[in-house]
Amino acid sequence: MRQQIADGNKQRKQLLDAYEAGVIELHEFVSRRNACNKKIERAEMKLNDLYVVNGEELSGGNLKNNIKSVMNSFIFFEVVNECVHEVVKVVAI
Repeated sequence: MRQQIADGNKQRKQLLDAYEAGVIELHEFVSRRNACNKKIERAEMKLNDLYVVNGEELSGGNLKNNIKSVMNSFIFFEVVNECVHEVVKVVAI
């Protein structure tokens, strides 16, 4: 999968070079670039699925996203807790 991603990125660069050199027209460049992007996206999805299947879902970018999610949850609950304390103070008065 990683090789497919690398090959797709290389092909995208070659397409851009060909377009800039005037070898291919814009419509062909866009069409072929979109095909490359889809190929790369499919390979990335398969690679991600392999990580999940192997229990490595916390590696790389997913770890960063999970940490952000946990931190956002803590912040949310801290805000809710502060609001509850304020309501209790008002009710007590």
